[in-house]
Amino acid sequence: MTPSLPVTAREVDVSYDAVEDRIALTCRIAASDELRLYMTRRLVERLINSLGGILANSSALAQRASPVVRSDVIMMEHHGAVAAASAAPRPAIPRPAPPDIRYRYLITDINLNVRPSAFGVTFRERQQDLLRFEASRDDVHRLVDLLHRTATHAGWKPQIDVNWLATGANEAVVN
Repeated sequence: MTPSLPVTAREVDVSYDAVEDRIALTCRIAASDELRLYMTRRLVERLINSLGGILANSSALAQRASPVVRSDVIMMEHHGAVAAASAAPRPAIPRPAPPDIRYRYLITDINLNVRPSAFGVTFRERQQDLLRFEASRDDVHRLVDLLHRTATHAGWKPQIDVNWLATGANEAVVN
């Protein structure tokens, strides 16, 4: 039976699928069933840049900061969100044997809805919503980091147009 779309995933794994040359989001939708969503290089690059821009433009703290240090403020927020997730203990989740993935979709567009307390994210294939979820600012920072690291690991060398993300690891302003 085809899953009812859009799904609410219990967990999502992000990986590079070398056969498809795409980033794969594998969504566990039931104890023994998974849905795989594929993202192209172009879509991943656009998503990283879009989310990076939204994070920069929606940060009240960065908007109050001097233009000279705004990128640094967002980069510190980014490093804090990523580090907090890395440091938090994760409970061991028993995983059954991986199921055969019967449901595969190519993500063609992503809808982002920015609200004061959360970001609404919907992955779509053409006109069909596939996966919908709410994310905090920290969650979005972690998603940007995960997509960027996965794309880099795949050898894609994504073009980053968002200043704080493109230069954040190599430059800083010290006053």
